Amino acid sequence: MNDPNLAKELTDDSGEPLDRLDVLLSLHLDDVLDDEQAMELNELLLSDPDARARSIDAAQLHADLYVLFGERDKSKDSSVMPPLSLPFDGMGLPTT
Repeated sequence: MNDPNLAKELTDDSGEPLDRLDVLLSLHLDDVLDDEQAMELNELLLSDPDARARSIDAAQLHADLYVLFGERDKSKDSSVMPPLSLPFDGMGLPTT
């Protein structure tokens, strides 16, 4: 279910409210945009070239993060890099 208050609660890292386009793009990329919000986003994108450019940037960032964290999920470790086997060869430590 789409929470009607969700759009009012979204803030940036500093706690400032996001502008309406950012809110709608976030809801769209999270796949929780309702029909009314979808029409509003569509109108913004049709009428404003800057909004279209921002939507492309947001979609690219969303895709990049999906790829980055999708790769991370394939690893047993929680870091972005795959876990290294220790000890490294040549460190003078016994190997297991």
